[in-house]
Amino acid sequence: MQGLIQIEGIDLARVIPNIFQFGNTGANFFSNQNEFLQVGQIYYPQDHKIPSHEHLKVKNEISIINEVLILVEGKIEVLLYINRKLKHSLIINSGDAIVLMNGGHGFKMLESSKIIEIKQGPYMGDLDKVRFDDTSK
Repeated sequence: MQGLIQIEGIDLARVIPNIFQFGNTGANFFSNQNEFLQVGQIYYPQDHKIPSHEHLKVKNEISIINEVLILVEGKIEVLLYINRKLKHSLIINSGDAIVLMNGGHGFKMLESSKIIEIKQGPYMGDLDKVRFDDTSK
């Protein structure tokens, strides 16, 4: 299930199963360098040092808000839309993560669920989203 969900040439989401299971030493990213949110795992052994640094102020234009949901506990059905029409649904389980990239999305909790959400800010409330009724399900 890992990987990019692309429908009609649109990158809708990236699924990362078992995000808490770390593999190789170093920084290992699931996203590609052109995606609006970079998501990866970083693992180093004890006493490893990352050089001190700061990030430069760079003007970037963000054309769409992306979100990362990390499902700490539970089970969720994720609904993915293009032009407010349901195009794909999938189930994510405890330990999975999903990067929501384009199109619309909705969720149904199949079990009581604990979720960590990460998205770009600043948060603008309802000024950055349109809610719609799902008539396809």
